[in-house]
Amino acid sequence: MRKTKRYFVEKWTNLFCAIYSIPSPILDMEEVIERFGGTVAEIPGSYSLNGNIIKSGDSIIFEIAGNETPIRKKYNLACLLGHAILQLKYEIDPTEWEKATPELIQESMFNADNLIVNRYFAEALLMPEKKVRELTDEGLNIKEMAEYFHVSKAMMTIRLKTFN
Repeated sequence: MRKTKRYFVEKWTNLFCAIYSIPSPILDMEEVIERFGGTVAEIPGSYSLNGNIIKSGDSIIFEIAGNETPIRKKYNLACLLGHAILQLKYEIDPTEWEKATPELIQESMFNADNLIVNRYFAEALLMPEKKVRELTDEGLNIKEMAEYFHVSKAMMTIRLKTFN
């Protein structure tokens, strides 16, 4: 992803956190979704997708697999939230959200560029750049930072690589 797009997503994520008073680290992603006006529905058993967005009138439902680990659920919800904000304009532009049909939602969810942006949004939301840099300056290693943010070491490593 281009540096300018990363900058935009980073700034948009910071603004989102300020508007909705999102703490860092995020301990309960479902609470974040609720602050945003959405609800979470877990689909029991095996589920082939990492998640789904369902438009329900003016509201939004985030479906996730019920058999995922807590860290994976948190990340998948953060990706879905990024999609709702950045592509579907939920709570941003009511006219755009109004146009969101189930087909459009599915089509946009599987767009490769959107997937990359939504993953970056999730990383920026769960591991804010400012705090990551503070912890790095304090000398914390990847494992310690992952524990602080309640994410996997793999996610923490990916996030750190975006700064280089």
